[in-house]
Amino acid sequence: MSPSSAPPENTRGIGHLSSPQTKTFEEELRRYLSKLAEPGVFQAPNFPKAFSIDLVKGKAPKCLVDAWLRFQDDPNTEETYHFKPDRYTPDSLFLVMSLENCGEIFLSTPALNILQALSLVLQTASALAVAECAYGFEHRDLHLGNWLIRQTDKNWLYYSTRHWRWSLPTFGVQAFLIDFTMSRIQVDGNVFAMDLSHLSESEQQGDGNLLNHNNIYGMMKDALREDFTAFKPLTNLWWLAHLTGNVYSMQRELSLVNPEMDEFSSFALYALERLKDNILLYPSTMDFLRAEVFNVNASNNLIGESWSGPQLLLQPH
Repeated sequence: MSPSSAPPENTRGIGHLSSPQTKTFEEELRRYLSKLAEPGVFQAPNFPKAFSIDLVKGKAPKCLVDAWLRFQDDPNTEETYHFKPDRYTPDSLFLVMSLENCGEIFLSTPALNILQALSLVLQTASALAVAECAYGFEHRDLHLGNWLIRQTDKNWLYYSTRHWRWSLPTFGVQAFLIDFTMSRIQVDGNVFAMDLSHLSESEQQGDGNLLNHNNIYGMMKDALREDFTAFKPLTNLWWLAHLTGNVYSMQRELSLVNPEMDEFSSFALYALERLKDNILLYPSTMDFLRAEVFNVNASNNLIGESWSGPQLLLQPH
């Protein structure tokens, strides 16, 4: 599927947060994105594996309500619009999804070194690029609270599309993208997308600073112009810029505290800064990777012949 193709006439616009249609919508998203974790034509191991997705009728059990309260009381939890599950009645229908443990939110993760930080950004860019090519995917809500980090014993993670195969060193950490309530995906000629008109003006700061994720909601509404089924991969780049900018700011502060950086760390900090500055120069995440990371244009390539450190391996089909 070409990520630049126009959405077909047969589309499905999905309603507001926490509606039954939204639950079915997120179920479809999780089913298909979970497939990217397995080897195949399209592969990106940064989406949670779904073990089971079950439709349940009745009141939410106490264990789920208690888990929601712990999540809500966590000081690192960003503002959430998900209601407390004890409002379910005996006739309520809701989904229970069993997913793999993807770690902790980024803000709760112990201090990362610069090589780990760079790897996480490249992992996330790669995952978005693969999902764009496979499903015309846009996350549309990839703030820091929806970015999980897990320790891993894998030295490398592997990615592929119809035309590219590449691998990334992990340096012991793996990123996961979660919460697809507001996402857009195209499968078998059908477009599943969330109506974002519910986002109020009060949620937008309007200063254009992508470090603040609230600004991106207003930008998406303006770009989509009420056609929420339209494919606008630029939204993925806005969210990637949000993550990368925050990661760079944290790593820059750490470098000022510890100015004695080795050659690899100094280069990684430079690479992270360059990625941050150049993300919005491109129309899609794959274009960004091709120009800034892949060995497509040697003058633009961050990790090329002059780099003798840990390698980004690209193998075109």
